[in-house]
Amino acid sequence: MKNRFFKFYFVILIISVFFSGIIYSSCQPTHGEIEVPAVVSESNGGLVTLEFDIEPGKGDIYIQIPPPVGISTQNSIENSLDAAASFTGFDYSECDYRIGIIGASGSRYIDGPSAGLAMGLEFASLFSGKKLNDNVIVTGTLSQSGKVGKIGGLIEKVMASSRNGKKVLLTKLSGTKDYIIANNLMDKYDIKIINVDTLSDAFYIATSNLSNESLSKYSKIESIIEPTEIVDDYEYHIPRFDNMSYEIVDMFNSEAENYYNQLSDDSHEKEIVKDMLDDVDNQKKLINRGYSYTAANNIFNRLLDLKFIETIDAGPINLSQKISEAKECLNNFELYEKRTDNWEWITGSEVRIDWAKNKIKDIDVNLYENNVEEAKFDPLYNILNAEEWCYVSKLISFKGKGQLIDESKLSDLVSVKSQETKQYILRFPEASTDTVNYITMADEAAKNKHYLVALYDYAFAYGVQKSYVDTFDKSPIQVKAMLNGIEDVRYNHTWPNIYHSQAVYLYKTKDYESSYRIKCIADKMEEYFDDAEHELMEKGNGGNKTVNVNPKYHNSSSGSCREEINKMKIYITILIVIIVLEFVLIVSMMFNTKI
Repeated sequence: MKNRFFKFYFVILIISVFFSGIIYSSCQPTHGEIEVPAVVSESNGGLVTLEFDIEPGKGDIYIQIPPPVGISTQNSIENSLDAAASFTGFDYSECDYRIGIIGASGSRYIDGPSAGLAMGLEFASLFSGKKLNDNVIVTGTLSQSGKVGKIGGLIEKVMASSRNGKKVLLTKLSGTKDYIIANNLMDKYDIKIINVDTLSDAFYIATSNLSNESLSKYSKIESIIEPTEIVDDYEYHIPRFDNMSYEIVDMFNSEAENYYNQLSDDSHEKEIVKDMLDDVDNQKKLINRGYSYTAANNIFNRLLDLKFIETIDAGPINLSQKISEAKECLNNFELYEKRTDNWEWITGSEVRIDWAKNKIKDIDVNLYENNVEEAKFDPLYNILNAEEWCYVSKLISFKGKGQLIDESKLSDLVSVKSQETKQYILRFPEASTDTVNYITMADEAAKNKHYLVALYDYAFAYGVQKSYVDTFDKSPIQVKAMLNGIEDVRYNHTWPNIYHSQAVYLYKTKDYESSYRIKCIADKMEEYFDDAEHELMEKGNGGNKTVNVNPKYHNSSSGSCREEINKMKIYITILIVIIVLEFVLIVSMMFNTKI
């Protein structure tokens, strides 16, 4: 009887413990809300509210619809939950999470990663019990490790935040453009913009009292230009591109010095132009070490930023005039005929002209005529970008001396590559904006019978999408492993080799994801250009057996790698014949020797 009593008591105890575990779970039902700035229409920003409901569960996430939510936003929710749990030490596996988006009336679809920081902060607030300051608003992507990333639509988001009485915006500024815009916006709108790098940085500020004293240390946004990192040599130089890069660097240096001398000592502009000038020598070092594309790309962006600063400083902005200036350059651009010694360079030049036209084709000047000056910043940047591409295209282009290339022979090949590229991209649920843009431009080039340009853009589209897919769920260490042996890769064609030097530089500076993206583009471009060369050989091209230009052995007017290989085959054949003849002679002498 006594044993039965203890058994009964033990069962009751076990059941009590089980139910108490449910009743007193570490996950308590909680509700939270946070406002997020968003671009709700062309040049117009607004605030949307995210609602969070947490209840006991097993770590599942539920998203309220409508509106439908894209994959990018779904991934952002997972990253923000992981980052907040890691930051606060909260075990989120005992809870379920329901997230809804309200205040997005009229939106048929919500997507984008820039609410990641806001979601991470709200999760961290709910997990820790610390309340966020209502005067703070945030925007930025958030990685699983808690690193804050850049966003788009800074101007619209700042203006929307200011209209709704927010005093502080936390975000990740990226580059000179954001630096200049942020300083201009803070001067005009009563809002403090603070640059944050991590979730913990943002949480510390967002949970503080934000007194004037505590904000004093954020009184100024620091210049974002960092000195260019110099790495060891890349031995595979392309002389023509080296010379072009030096010309770009010298031109920038002259323009930047002239503008610097006109600025007042206490201006934001003078500080950042000084940082640009201080880094010029590093670009020359990169060229000397074989990273001409990296240096040219750096200076291209600095030149674009310089023009942006100058134009805003000169104000007011006349978008109609700037578009006319860009179109004048693009429409009066002289393209040389594609020949066996210049076709890659001319193709690269044509591609950039197309990219430039794409930058300005959808700018509706009337939309900005009566808008505030800050609303003109983004279209202005695109117009200046188009102008700089026009300038670079002129440097790339040159008149060849080889035989003319008949691009019409590539029509069938381009149709095949178009289908191949699109079929690959359609295998995945969504394509990046860059991928879609490259496909659109490639289709237009093919329609206009610019077949080599189409192949160039299809290669870009395929490469960008492949890198996005391959690295989607990979850690930096895993991506690094995927790049094993990258320094030993060599291509037959000029542009793949040029891009490869950039991929190697990014690899050596530990930007593995960007390095892999550039490598994917170079790989696919090499494949498509090889196929184009084969097609031209098969269908005949003025008697030439090749149209390739290999920068490893030649300058801009050089012959092809295959010509070198053919010569080598002849030399080897002659050598073999000589060896055989000598062997026959020796054998003959042996049999005729008298002892």
